[in-house]
Amino acid sequence: MFKPTLNIEFIPTYDSRVLLVSDASVWLHLEEEQTFLGITTPGRTNRLVVPFTKGKITSLNSNNLELTCAESEAGLISLPDGVYKFDLFVCDGDKFSESFYYLRTVNLQTRLDNFLIKQTINNCDDNTACIDKYFKMQLLIDAAHAHVREGNVKRAAYHYQEVLEMMDELENCGCYGK
Repeated sequence: MFKPTLNIEFIPTYDSRVLLVSDASVWLHLEEEQTFLGITTPGRTNRLVVPFTKGKITSLNSNNLELTCAESEAGLISLPDGVYKFDLFVCDGDKFSESFYYLRTVNLQTRLDNFLIKQTINNCDDNTACIDKYFKMQLLIDAAHAHVREGNVKRAAYHYQEVLEMMDELENCGCYGK
């Protein structure tokens, strides 16, 4: 007999207020069972548990992650970047549960995008030190994502923090602009 396979995928978005989680599971005999998603956001130690709808895309924002109590979409805030932990389960502690990690870098990517735009506007293609730093940062971001996919969350967090520090330096680079 086949065994259920629990899996989720993260859908890239450039909206810093949203995190999209898609169900990619094969539920088999668990199809009718109620399912939950435990979420530990960066900087938190306790997880938030929300109902999970099978076969759908779950949209997470600052309200349903209990970071805000906004009355409208306009009141939603950017979700934090960093390593998120997701626990997909039918019953807590059940044999049908799976944990996943996701490195969110939407806000960091926006900062990098702004750097590129300002480099172009200020015609600073000869500022090789800043450009070299940018490419090193991209390499470290890719490495951090690779570490998350391989389950090495500590190493991913280390590289992510390294990039944040480099980003602060890059924003003070001579040709960054105002």
